[in-house]
Amino acid sequence: MKSNGVLILRQNNKLNLIFICSLLLSLMITASVNASPANELRSLLQEVRQHSKQQAEKDRQRVATFKTEKDKQQQQLQALNSRLIQAESEGKLLAQQFEANETELAKLEVQLKEQSGAMTEVSSLARQTASELAGGLENSLVTAQFPTRIVALREIAAEKGITSLEQLELLWHSIQQEMTESAASVSFPAEIVSANGEKRNTTVSRIGTFTAVADGKYLQWLPETRQLSELVRQPGRGNTAAVINWEKSKEAVADIALDPTRGSVLSLLTRVPNWKERLSQGGVVGYIILALGLIGVMIAIWRLISLIAINRKIRKQMAQTDSLKGDNPLGRVLQSVDIEKSPSKEHLETMLDEAIIRETPPLERGKTAIKLLASIAPMLGLLGTIVGMIATFQSISLFGTSDPRLMADGISQALMTTLMGLAVAIPLLLLYSVIASKSRALIQILDEQSAGLIARSMVGTK
Repeated sequence: MKSNGVLILRQNNKLNLIFICSLLLSLMITASVNASPANELRSLLQEVRQHSKQQAEKDRQRVATFKTEKDKQQQQLQALNSRLIQAESEGKLLAQQFEANETELAKLEVQLKEQSGAMTEVSSLARQTASELAGGLENSLVTAQFPTRIVALREIAAEKGITSLEQLELLWHSIQQEMTESAASVSFPAEIVSANGEKRNTTVSRIGTFTAVADGKYLQWLPETRQLSELVRQPGRGNTAAVINWEKSKEAVADIALDPTRGSVLSLLTRVPNWKERLSQGGVVGYIILALGLIGVMIAIWRLISLIAINRKIRKQMAQTDSLKGDNPLGRVLQSVDIEKSPSKEHLETMLDEAIIRETPPLERGKTAIKLLASIAPMLGLLGTIVGMIATFQSISLFGTSDPRLMADGISQALMTTLMGLAVAIPLLLLYSVIASKSRALIQILDEQSAGLIARSMVGTK
């Protein structure tokens, strides 16, 4: 800093000298040209001296400022050197401490591994148990009542370090809770999804971990959406009626159907087709069989009613032989002959046989139609079986046997049409037998009464 100040002063002095020389030169040139008086030279000299003094003062101030700045910078340099020395010493101490900590940490890690060997196995077992338990509880009906318990188990399963005592207690409590709730029958408010997709809040009744019901309907737990939903199709009426009675019952013990498989059997029950769906499986052939069966049953009922009415009238006529009526076969047969006018026994027998023959077709009416329908029904069932098997083989040729559901329609039609054919034929055959026996009984009555009439005529003749 000092050398810089001296250099600046020398440069200033050179400038001043140059300025003075140029000024004297200009004065000399002016004096030589104009021959100025001595007074002007003096004033000029004074101005030069005054300017030199002013310049010298400025130089002193500048040098003083430089010295002051130099001292300050020197003090700052000393302070920075002191801090540097202190920081270097602190760095050495920290480096020594770091090495010591590294050594101590290595010793502690070895000690930790030696002492926590058993806890590592316990933690690994706890994580595995928590993962398996979370997967099992996710499908449990109890989760519908306690939906947040899965989160804690997932955290334990995801833990990478040593499992804490609180986490082990939570795992134990979760297992104990599932065991306790599996034997409990409780009601709790929850949001359920109805069969048409609407959500509503209601009171859900849970019977252990097996069945959940609400508003007289069975519910199912959907782990994917974590919601309770009504079965799209409820099981048989007996089961739903039992649910309604169970919800209304105020007794300590009440009957209700449970699903020990936690939903599997209930799901299978909902897939069982009702009678309408079973009839539709028969297809067109099945509907034809049913139509023929209905026609046959109607004919059989009509003939049974007719024969019963005729039987009553014949019985009544048998009790009143003196008063013959034409509203029954026996009365018409007896009215058709006149014993007194009959020339011989053979003529009387011929007239009675002719009258009985006339009365036989009305008594046997409809019998042939019922027998024909009973014979056609199983043949149509066989036809439906063949059609169903053809559809089954077509499915096999197109899609193979990898998915049995593709063949289910054809097999269902084959079996259902056979069943329908037999179900129609058997009752029609029974009805045919009943009608045939009744008509034969009535014809036998006519024969007996005719034989009696002939016998009486022979006695009267003798």
